[in-house]
Amino acid sequence: MPDVKYKVRDFFDVRLLSKISSVHRFLHRVAYGDQKPVKTRLFADADHLLAHALQDHYSIALIQCPFEFNFESLLSHFGWFCQFMYFNFSETTLQFDLLKKLREKNLSREELDLLLGILAENPEPYTFALNAYQDKAKFALMKRQNMKETGSEAPFLERDRQFRRAFGEAMSKLRGENITGLNEGLFLDKSHEGKFVEDRSKPVPSETSTIKYESSLYGYLRLSDNLAAEQQAIVIRFLYDLFKELFYTECPFKKFEGIFFYEQSDAVILDLSKYSSHHLDAQKLHWILRSLKDTKKILSASWEIIRKKIIVYNKQGLIVQSVYQISESKIPSQKRRQVEKLLQPLFDQLPYNLSR
Repeated sequence: MPDVKYKVRDFFDVRLLSKISSVHRFLHRVAYGDQKPVKTRLFADADHLLAHALQDHYSIALIQCPFEFNFESLLSHFGWFCQFMYFNFSETTLQFDLLKKLREKNLSREELDLLLGILAENPEPYTFALNAYQDKAKFALMKRQNMKETGSEAPFLERDRQFRRAFGEAMSKLRGENITGLNEGLFLDKSHEGKFVEDRSKPVPSETSTIKYESSLYGYLRLSDNLAAEQQAIVIRFLYDLFKELFYTECPFKKFEGIFFYEQSDAVILDLSKYSSHHLDAQKLHWILRSLKDTKKILSASWEIIRKKIIVYNKQGLIVQSVYQISESKIPSQKRRQVEKLLQPLFDQLPYNLSR
């Protein structure tokens, strides 16, 4: 992950009082479970606090933690902890508390997919985009930069990575064969080999393709954690209205919505032989998906999962593989501009910068 060098002018929009408070209360030691809670006072010596946290296995955050820190809250607020916490567990706490409770929790595959996806997007704390948050949360990026430059971050980052790696490996192991199952055609009914669940009469041939797709830890069209629930709903409704003229058969909104949240959801089938008021073709569909996935980082799924959840037929009744991978140079600039204009009303309703 490339380093970004922040400057003072990047934080002009952060209130002065917030900057002063953040500097004089540089870090927060967060007690896990039965650890004794400790307060961080103004003007406390940061080096002393860091030494104490490292020695006594207190996790640290550069903003105040708004939650109790225990196993249940860790799962419930996993996205927050992964973005703002340097995990700092002892080996015994990791083995006999966290990993043990994880095994006993008996999480569903969907729940494991969700946690693994969050972990994959957050390999380290404080790697979100400059304008993803405001005030003290935003200024924490400058504080992390200071820790990196002084070398005080390194031991915490090492322990943090150890936890994320161990926790991720344990979740992947619990998920077991389900991860392998992502590559076995999730949208096929095995009792009717070669025919889609949605429509038993539609043939399954496809255009010849040698495309190789990147792997994914989750099997649905996961949306960015930087989007609030209501913003995710706006994205899904926008795409439903955009694609509905091309649905091969009637597709209720609830079914369409499912491909963004559930691995077991049925694939949505589009038919390019149908009329579309936006004149959507394979190239425009690709540019729509690429804009959501690679440019705006709204869609976190891999191309392989997109291919499995949104199946596109051409006028000859073949699956159009080029929708999922096509060179930008192959798409006329006029079509790219048309897609950008088409998507702009959606982007205007979402955070300015969604990339990490």
